[in-house]
Amino acid sequence: MADDEPQRPLRERAAEQWHGVRLAVRLAWGSGPHLIAGILVVLALQAAFPSLNMFFSKAVLDRLVADASNLPAAGLAERYPLGVWIALAATMLILGQLLTPVAETFQSLVGDRMTGHIIGSLLEATNRWQGIGRFEDPAFADDLRRARERASWGALFIILDTCRALLSLVTAVGLVVIMAQLHPAAPIILIGAAMPELLMTWTYNIKMSSHLYWQTPESRRLEYLRATPLTVEPAKDVRLFGLTPFFARRYDATFERTVAGLDAIRRRLVPRMMVANALAAAVAAGFYLYVVREIAEGR
Repeated sequence: MADDEPQRPLRERAAEQWHGVRLAVRLAWGSGPHLIAGILVVLALQAAFPSLNMFFSKAVLDRLVADASNLPAAGLAERYPLGVWIALAATMLILGQLLTPVAETFQSLVGDRMTGHIIGSLLEATNRWQGIGRFEDPAFADDLRRARERASWGALFIILDTCRALLSLVTAVGLVVIMAQLHPAAPIILIGAAMPELLMTWTYNIKMSSHLYWQTPESRRLEYLRATPLTVEPAKDVRLFGLTPFFARRYDATFERTVAGLDAIRRRLVPRMMVANALAAAVAAGFYLYVVREIAEGR
């Protein structure tokens, strides 16, 4: 068994991911169109909030500076008093917090519906086969386990990640426009500092998902070793012949072998993620201090 996905050309991986997105959308739409529409609306609102938050915060700062210096406020901040901008900024923060549980609820509802939809499809498909030959094939057993345990939520996460990636582009454009008004180099510096963090997070998720996919045979073995001594019928023979220690030793060895691969990925990538996150945070903090200095000096 391979710990990681075999290396393949980028074009082949991209085509496979696009096929996965289309399949995930078809599965999700078949299980609950109105819920998918609700998730898309919530994601779109969440994507718009960062730009709106920054816009209103900038208006608050511009108005504060203008009122303190008895000078006209810059841009749109001049049209309304400070209280209006503060109320709008606070409203955006409150709505952003309220949307989080709504988004989580929609995800849970869609995940449950997709699980029922996929399990029903599996039962219908397997019922059409003659005999039990396929069920005795280890490769088929691996695929069946993946479909049964990971397809529903996996498909949902594919949809959510794809939508978030597209909506993040929209958010990024809005943030770039607003940050460029503070300093022309601000978008370039902040986006450049965030790229290592995004790259390391993406690499970590891909490596973990790939490892979990390719260790499915070990997962099935763990399930067998766990269930056999704890299920009524086989447990009778296990206890009769004193096999409980044997199953316990095999389970421990298989568990350690399975977790070792995940631990190796964590040890290799988590320190790099921490460095990338620290870099992004340091640059963001530096830019924040720059804005504070500009405010203090009346610019």
